[in-house]
Amino acid sequence: MTSFCGRAAPGGSLADDIERHYAPGRTWEATAFGLLGLVELGEVLDVGAGSGAVAELLVPRARRVTLLDRSERAVADARQRFHGRAGVEVVIGDMHRLPFEAARFDQVLLLHVLLHSEEPHVVVAEAARVLKPGGRLSLVTLAEHEHDAVARSHDHRSNGFAVAAVRDLLRAARLDVELCALTSRERREPHFEVVSAFARKPLVTPRLTG
Repeated sequence: MTSFCGRAAPGGSLADDIERHYAPGRTWEATAFGLLGLVELGEVLDVGAGSGAVAELLVPRARRVTLLDRSERAVADARQRFHGRAGVEVVIGDMHRLPFEAARFDQVLLLHVLLHSEEPHVVVAEAARVLKPGGRLSLVTLAEHEHDAVARSHDHRSNGFAVAAVRDLLRAARLDVELCALTSRERREPHFEVVSAFARKPLVTPRLTG
C-alpha cells in the first residue's frame, strides 16, 4: 500500500483497518458519510454521475448537486432516485461539452470518467471552465496499466494514466494542483492502482488601475 506521500504505509490503509477491525455498521459508506459532515460543498457538479450513488452522499452537505451523464438509462435511474428531493438536478449531457455557463460550480467531480474519453484534456478543461474562481476539482482514475483485455471489456479508451500525465492535464487547464498521487492498490490481481487528484481554480486577481 502506498500513502499520499509515496511511502509505504506501515499500518496499512484505512480500508485495511476497517476490514481488520470489523464491527457492526463500520463500513466505508458509513465512514464517508460521517466525514462529509465536516464539510459544506456549495454548488456541486458530478460528471458521469450514473444513477447517483455518490451524489446521494453529497446532497445533505451541498447547497445544490447537479448530476450529469450521457446515458439515458442512468439519467432515468437518477431522476427516480432523487424524485421530489430539493436541491438536485439531473441532466443528460456530454462531459466534453458541458451544458453550463462558466464559473457556476464550487466543486466538480470527475470520478472514474477519464477512461471513457479519447480527449481527456477536453474533459478536464471543461470542468475547469465551469468551476468558480477558488473552486475545487476532485479527480479519480485508474493508474496506467498493461491489461488491454480488461480495458476493452469496460469500454475504456485508454489503459489508465500516469500520475505525471494527470498532473499535466490539470496544469494545462490552469488549475493549481494540491494533490496528485497513487492513493490505493487493489488486493486482487492484477492489482490495479488508483490515481487521485485535487486541484483548485485560481482566484481572479483584480486589475490595478492608475
